[in-house]
Amino acid sequence: DLFKKYYISPDDVVIEFPQEKRNLIYIFLESTEMTNVSKENGGVFDTSIMPNLEKLALDNINFSNSNLLGGAQESYGTGWTVAAMIAQTAGIPLKLKIDDYESNSTNFNNITTLGDILNDNGYHSYLLLGSDSNFGGRRAYFSNHNYNISDYYSAIEEGKISQDYYEWWGYEDSKLFDYAKEKLEKISKDDEPFNLTILTANTHFTDGYLEDSCENV
Repeated sequence: DLFKKYYISPDDVVIEFPQEKRNLIYIFLESTEMTNVSKENGGVFDTSIMPNLEKLALDNINFSNSNLLGGAQESYGTGWTVAAMIAQTAGIPLKLKIDDYESNSTNFNNITTLGDILNDNGYHSYLLLGSDSNFGGRRAYFSNHNYNISDYYSAIEEGKISQDYYEWWGYEDSKLFDYAKEKLEKISKDDEPFNLTILTANTHFTDGYLEDSCENV
């Protein structure tokens, strides 16, 4: 009954933006959860395995299902990558069969999402990821809701990587963040506000991808 009782359509809410709009940088960290922090702050490790992110969460606003760093309470239809992305940007679960949402982009036309709300308020939205955006129906969803998408194949077309380059899911997160910085330098010069959304991949289940530049401790 969660969504039946508590879901409120964005179309029924008056959302007011300030005259001077702020830019949004939204980073989806693949397969990253608060169990990785120290037991003291709600995790399962004696010593945090992501101390920098733990400090950021403690020093800033964080949303938790507990009084510690608990993260969100996962509900049905939100537990894998594209489902979580839709849940976070549209407030709904993904209950379609995988063949349906990968092949039929019209499935996502009848909902109002973060991308739609921002677009109506003059924002330009961008999705940057180092894998094939068609996988899991991500292109179908985000392109239908006003996002300009740059993925693994975009990097090849732009000459950032060669046609035969392929690591892990496409290209590594170190490149992803370099490309994101380049994108930020460019779009930050525009007069209109922007939303830059990034999806990482190195930490994808099961064992992840350890880049050569990373310490193995």
